[in-house]
Parts: sequence; C-alpha cells; structure tokens
Amino acid sequence: MRILVFFLGSLLAYHAFAQDVITANVTDAMFVCGAEHPATDGPCAAPPRVISTPSPAYSEEARKARFEGTVVLSLVVGDDGTPYAIHVAKPLGMGLDEQAILAVRSWKFEPGTYQGKKVPVQISVEVSFHLYSGTEAQAKSEAQAKKELPKAAVTSTQQIENLGASAQTAYNNRNFRLAADLSRQLTELSPRDRNAWNLLGLSLLELHQFDDAIGALKKQIEIDPRSPFAYNNLGRVYGRQLKFDEAVKQFQAQININPDDRYAHANLGMMLRDEKKCPEALPELEKALTLTPNNPGLLVAMGQCNLDLGNKEKGLDDLNRATTMASTAGVWNDAAYYLASHNLELERAKKWAETAISVESAGLQDISVDHLSPAQMGYVRALGMQWDTLGWIYFVSGDAAAAEPYVRAAWQLDTSPDVGSHLAQIDEKLGRRDDAIREYAMALAAESTNPRVHTRPEIISEARDKLVKFAGPKADIPKLIEKGKSDLTAMRTVAVAKTAKASGTADFAILISPPGKVSDVRQLNGDNGLKPMTDALRLAQINLQLPAPQSASIVRRGTLTCVANQAQCKFVTLTASEAFDAARNEQAGPPSAIAKTSPPDPHVYDNPAMQVRISFPDGWRLVSEKPASYTQPAIALFNKVGTMAFFQILQEHLVAPPELYQKIVESAFSQQDDFTHTADEEVKRDGFSGTRWKMSWKTKGVTYQGILEFFSVGDQHYRVLAFAPVEVSTLYSQDFEDMLRSVQFPTLHVSVDDVLKERK
Repeated sequence: MRILVFFLGSLLAYHAFAQDVITANVTDAMFVCGAEHPATDGPCAAPPRVISTPSPAYSEEARKARFEGTVVLSLVVGDDGTPYAIHVAKPLGMGLDEQAILAVRSWKFEPGTYQGKKVPVQISVEVSFHLYSGTEAQAKSEAQAKKELPKAAVTSTQQIENLGASAQTAYNNRNFRLAADLSRQLTELSPRDRNAWNLLGLSLLELHQFDDAIGALKKQIEIDPRSPFAYNNLGRVYGRQLKFDEAVKQFQAQININPDDRYAHANLGMMLRDEKKCPEALPELEKALTLTPNNPGLLVAMGQCNLDLGNKEKGLDDLNRATTMASTAGVWNDAAYYLASHNLELERAKKWAETAISVESAGLQDISVDHLSPAQMGYVRALGMQWDTLGWIYFVSGDAAAAEPYVRAAWQLDTSPDVGSHLAQIDEKLGRRDDAIREYAMALAAESTNPRVHTRPEIISEARDKLVKFAGPKADIPKLIEKGKSDLTAMRTVAVAKTAKASGTADFAILISPPGKVSDVRQLNGDNGLKPMTDALRLAQINLQLPAPQSASIVRRGTLTCVANQAQCKFVTLTASEAFDAARNEQAGPPSAIAKTSPPDPHVYDNPAMQVRISFPDGWRLVSEKPASYTQPAIALFNKVGTMAFFQILQEHLVAPPELYQKIVESAFSQQDDFTHTADEEVKRDGFSGTRWKMSWKTKGVTYQGILEFFSVGDQHYRVLAFAPVEVSTLYSQDFEDMLRSVQFPTLHVSVDDVLKERK
C-alpha cells in the first residue's frame, strides 16, 4: 500500500505543477532546486558553480590556539557571479568567522540559472580551517609557519546533503559497496560531517572489511564524542569479530550517552547471551523490549536465555510469542533451533523449521540465472541454514537417517564449521567412524581457510575434541585438518568433459531443480571461448542433492577452468556465502565505474544510488529529485521546458514478485478517471527484460497519454513513465522514445570487461 499512496500522491502533485503557469521575479534571490526546495513547490534555480576561491587567512588567535573547524556562510550569488549579503549561518569563533567572510567576498561564481536565464541565487557554503600537522609541531620560525597557513575548502551544503542522501539510499538498498564509495567521497568533501564516517563504517561492516570499519567509526567518535550511534555500531563490528569484551564496552558507552537507546540495549543483551551470560543479558533484553514492544528477535533471545537458565515455561512462552508475530523466516528458524538444542517440543520445532523453509523457498520460486540479485542469493544462503536446523531436529529426535539429507545438503551448499560438525555427529550415530573423522577434519579446515568465518570457539573446541577422540591419541591432527582442506576443495570440484578446443577461465551460474538436476546454465563473465561449455555444464553432476520435499530451484555459482592440453575442465563451486558476496559486489559494480574524473555531461542524468542512468534531448531538465525513504521510493522527474511533457523514474527496494508489483501500480492508476492500458508488451532496456504499457487517464479534467515501463531485478523495482496531455503527446513521442531507449542500469550488472579489469 505504501507504493500506491506515494505513486498517486507524487504523480498528482506533478500534474498540478504542470498545469500551473509559473513565473518568478528574477530580481529576488531564488533558492536552489533540491530536497528542501523541490520544483513542485515553486520556482527554483539551477545552482551556481564556484570558479575562483582565494584562501582565507588564519586569525592569529586561532592559529596560536591550534583551533580548527568549519564556518557555514549564507550568501547570495548575483546574476554576475558576485557574492553579496554574506552572513554567518554557523559560527566558529576565534576570529575565523570574519576571515571566512573576507575570503568569500573575493570569490567568483558562474551564476545560477532559471529557465535558461542568469538569476541571483541564495546558497550556503562551508569554509573549513585546518592546521597542518607534523611540521608545525616542530619549533619553526614565524615566517615559515605563515607559509604553511591552511587553505579553505568550499562545498555547497546542497551538494553535501545530496551526496549524503545518495549514500544512505545505497545503504538502505543494501548496495553496500556503492554506499561505501559515496560515503568516502562525502568524508573527503566534508571531513567532519556528523554522519559520513558512521555510514562508511556501517557499509564496510557489511562488506566484511572489519578493520577499516573500526577505523571509520573511531573517526566518527573522534569528531562527535557523544555520537548517538557510532559506539553502538562499533560494538557491532567487534561482535562480528567475536571480540565480546570490546563490543560490550562500546554498547555500554552508547547507553551512557542515551540510557534509552533501544539498539544498544538490544545488542548488549544479544552479546551477553552469546557469551552465555544470561543473568546479565536478560535485564538488557527486557529493557530493549520495553523500548520496542513485540520485537520477535528480542523475544527469541529472551526465550533462549530463559531455557538456558532452566526457566522452561517462560522460555517457551517467549518463543511462542515471537513466532506468533514473526514475519521473517529467521525468527521461526532460530526459535526451532533453540527448542531442538534443549530437546523440547520437537514436533513444534519441526513445524517452525518447515515454516521457515517454506517462506524462504517462496523467494526462490522465480529465480533465474539471467539476473541474480543479492536478495535471491541471500535466500539460497538462508535456506541452507534452515535445512541444517530441520535436520538437527530430526537428529535430536533420534532419527539420524532422516536428518542426513537436510544436513548434508546444507553442508554441500555452505561449508560452515557448525554444519560440518552436525554432519559428523550424524555419521558417528550411523556408525560411519571414518566418515565422521573426515567431516570433523573438514569442519575445522573450513574455519581455518575462510577469513570471513567467525565460528564460536566452543564449536571449534568440541569438533577438535571429537576428532582427537575418534582418530585416536596417535593421530596427526594437523595433518588430518590439512587433508580436510583438500577434501573441501574436492567436494566443491566437478570434472566437466571438454566439448570444444577451449581454454581459459569463466564464471557460470547453474540452476539446480529438485531433486538435484541442472536445469539451466549461464556464463556470467570470463573468456568468451568457454561459452560452448554451457551445454557440458548442463550434463555435469553438481554435488548437491536437494532434500525432499524441496520444491524451489536454487542457483549455484562457480568458476570453470579449462587447460588446452587436458581433456576435462574443472568447475569449482562457490559456497552460498561466497555467491551472495559476489552478487552484492557485482550489483555495485567496480569502484572505478562510480568515480567521475571529468565534468558531467549536461544531457546525462546519472544517479548511482538509484542505479539508473538516462540521456535526455535538448530542452529537457531535471525538475525534482528525491532519495528513497522508509515510506517513499527514490524518484526523479524531468520536464520539457515550457511544456506539459514529463518523464519520470521511480525506484523501490521491495521484496515482491514483479506481477504483484504491477498489480499494485495498476490498482493505483485505476483510481484515475477513464484509465486504460494496452496488453503487456515485452521490452528490453540495457539487457534487462521489462513490461511496457501504453496508457491514458484523466486528472483534474486533463486527459493524459503515456508510456509506462516496468523493470524488476530481484528486489529492485523500477517504473519509467513518459506522459503528456493527449492533445500534444505526439509532439514529444520521439523524445519519449529516445529517453526510454537510453535507460541504463549500470550497477545492476557488470560487463565482462569490467570484471576482468577489476580482477587485474
């Protein structure tokens, strides 16, 4: 419903804007078009551009005190590029405010424009004062110190706000690589921004770059020692590294700043629970629950702690409440696993685990090798964990034979040490001693070979103790683990008969349908000479049997290597976690594709956060641009100057099938008078398949005619709409078609050349 409300609301607002005759008194200063002053609210101007910025001098008082900071000035840039009406919007003191004003008076700008005319524009600028470190700390002469006086940096407040909004949108869309790149740009433009370093740290956390994330978050704390979020996020990073003591310190520091910080209380409670310190954890979890009532994740954690402490009735009540309100498969899965861990209510645990598998499988019903989104690969990874849970429930119930297909499939899909240990225990129960030894060794090898794996120490310790027990006191344990590494590689390697005289390396996606048959194959990148191997991969025996009654297909990714003088090629599959990371990185594209080293083309609209780029003909302009929020999609609106012709792009991150998404939009439009649209027509833009409608509708007595195109890739949904009043729509039909044909989604896929360049 949030799509329906926003789509209609924004569209009607744009129609109203189109029907008004807008005039502006160009003798008055105008605001710059942007989030605070959208074109739909009235006239606004294109921003001026700074072309000359003489540096300010440091005041003697500030220099001696080694005082640094940023002054924000409000001013008007005249239609001749001269600044005037300068006043301090955010003072710094110590004489630096006056020095900033003196410097900005001498700056020169290229004027702002409105409808092609130069106009006075009201803007804000930042003037930053920073002393050089190192050399000034030494005893230097006054003359040399003066030569090293700092230069001021200028960046418009609007530019910083837009970049920050784009970075946040990218993070919200789980495009963490792009969010990190944009956040870095933001830290360069505004080094003391109150959120840039925090957002960079969060993005790096999701990219598993833990040390860099810690550095960014510590920088945020240095800038703002009473930050309302940085300590909490720093604690999360330490938690991912299993540095529990450090994590606890950070969560407590956040609570000291804000005693009612629900995130810090929740994370502290979860961390103490993971440390098996449930008496300390429960008060924190209960406090977090009072701040966020009916949070199923908190209830699951409380249920686990109460079960650990022997409070059976309370623990079961917590888990029942959590599953009653659960909307995600993870809650059912976790609740089921904790019941099994305590050998309680196993039939109920089985139902919860099956529910989790059913929910996760639903997200894979339409999975395709043509376009793999991080969300889809995330479903595959989660499904493996849920198979392990259901298998473990069977094992605890005493049915090791029923447990084996689920746990073995989970192990083949994602070789995590805890799943490997579960499989070894099943082998042990079934009397397969040698298999158990091999699985324990492989589980320990999996932990040592993957730097991203952070398995709880007690799981590793238990697996090692079991390996020593079964292998015997004379066994060479390091040698067994080393062999486990080669066994892991062998498990993920498939020999493929070479069908062509090909050599090289390429990545492929393979669709596996129940019970374990390869049903589709697609080359993702690499040597084009390996494309003929697609048919051979269809016949390959990929090492994965989907447990019955699994109905959804899953995708495995891997690398095919062919050597000229060898009769067979080798296909090595990625783990589900590795495939998820690869899809996420490819969605963002290589960092070099984001950086802009040349002035932007005035006829190109490129929005990395929306992951879209279009070209527009002469006479068209961007009139409104809004980043996504929790309740609204990202949106960009263009207008043919002086006309009622519009071109609109909306992008939304939503887990919903494309068909449902289109029905919601159709329902929204159907509320307009005389709404009609033609039958669906398939269209391709930038290699992505979409659906095209030709439509007409009436709003406020005006009949519009338009073209609407839908594109859905995983959980990213786009609608591109070109429309104008029916009486004049034919005048702009060629412009509409040119703009529609120009639509690109540069970061939703990566070309072969880009991948190869990135690897080099």
